[in-house]
Formats: sequence, structure tokens, C-alpha cells
Amino acid sequence: MNIVILNGSPRKSGNTSFILKTFADQIDVGKHSVEIINVTQKKVAGCLACNACIANGSCIIQDDGIEISEKVVKADMIVFASPIYWFGMTAQLKSAIDRLYGKYINEVAVSHKKVALFLVGGEEISHRQYEITKEQFKYIASLLPGELIYTQFISAHDENAVENQTETLEAIVDFAKSI
Repeated sequence: MNIVILNGSPRKSGNTSFILKTFADQIDVGKHSVEIINVTQKKVAGCLACNACIANGSCIIQDDGIEISEKVVKADMIVFASPIYWFGMTAQLKSAIDRLYGKYINEVAVSHKKVALFLVGGEEISHRQYEITKEQFKYIASLLPGELIYTQFISAHDENAVENQTETLEAIVDFAKSI
């Protein structure tokens, strides 16, 4: 299985990156390929809503968004990961997702995707920010087309806070090994 991970965190060594490293390190690379794309380190402009992608099959914006879109189309599983900013994903991850629009409108045989989600927030897990953001990703997954098969909410306000969350890390390792 080809697994593409889109990391929306701007912190190279933050909680979201730690979660993704924990996850990716447990994937059986004999069975699966895994690539983590740090979208905040890529040049991905926002969609211009020009509809050139619909008219001619490709985006007119020549940046890293094209490469990311190609990798997502070829993936069997997509993992989205983001800190929660103002009740949603980071702007950088949203721009990368918006740029998928033309690929999915024009692709005739896009395979059904498995989708997983890691959301890191500064509030307690009971806070509504997690469910609000998850709902958005459920709709994104359905349009890929795909199915959201796994979601992990992580409360980690402080730097490196997730490193001591044994139950959360065990759940992530168990999910990775189940793939």
C-alpha cells in the first residue's frame, strides 16, 4: 500500500511531527511505502478559483501543489495531520487540500482512499474544536473519494507534551501495526 502523509504543522520538531514519526516508524515498510510531506515547507499557493484545472486538466499555478496532488492521487492511503488553529487545520494544509480539486474533478478512475487523521490541539479532548475539525475531514475524505477509517485527537498545548502520553502513543502504534 502506498501511504502519503500530509503534515500541516509549521513546527519541524513539534507535537504533530512527533506523532507522525511515531506512526511512520511502525509501518511495515516491507509491505507499504510511506512518505511524509511537510506541506509547510513546500511552496503551495492557494487556489485561484479560475477553473483552469477543469477546462484544461491542470492547474495554472506552477508550484509544489502539483507534485503533492500527483502523490495524493497515486496513494492508497492518505494521512492528514495538523495542529488545530482557530477550530480548523492550518492554512498551509488547507491550501494543499484545495489544490486537489482539479485532480479529482478530472481523474476518471481515482481509487477509493483510506484516510486517517491526527489532530493536535491545545485544549482538552472534550473541547468541540476536535469534532468540528474532524467533520471537515470526513467530508474531504468522502470527496477524494475515500473513507475516514481512523482519527486520533491529541491534547498537547506545550512543546513536547505528547511524548509522555503513553496511551495516545500506544493507540497510534497499534493503528500503524494494523495496516
